[in-house]
Amino acid sequence: MTEESPPVDELPLTTGPPPSGWCWATMPAQAADRVWRELAGWVGWLRGRYPVAERVPSCWWRHPELVEELTALWLAWHHAFVDPSADLTAPIEFHARHLPGVLERVPAWGVYCAGQHRDRPAGVYDRTPVDDVDEFLSFPPGTAGR
Repeated sequence: MTEESPPVDELPLTTGPPPSGWCWATMPAQAADRVWRELAGWVGWLRGRYPVAERVPSCWWRHPELVEELTALWLAWHHAFVDPSADLTAPIEFHARHLPGVLERVPAWGVYCAGQHRDRPAGVYDRTPVDDVDEFLSFPPGTAGR
């Protein structure tokens, strides 16, 4: 944390323009630090504005799937409530579709941390892209399941 940065629990709701054309996997470190803090401020606002604390635990940042879901939800919120070019119906779309969709998916991800963080088994995450590289490379593209 830099000297001019507030503590995470005091982060304000950011209503400026969200980043565009980015993803966590490719975001430059300096931008990622800023966006990470802004996302945390927004998640704090979300948890205080809506009764979602059981579905969106305060340890959300420890769960990569929740980081991705909440990032997408944050961008949808920005579009609906901050973007002046958004349709007038964008806020209701956020409430009818985006927010409930994320809240429905959280249990499917296996995140049950109400009250305290619970680590996921290491085996649920695996960066191995394929089980057999040689066979994969010799397999004709697009023919699986035919």
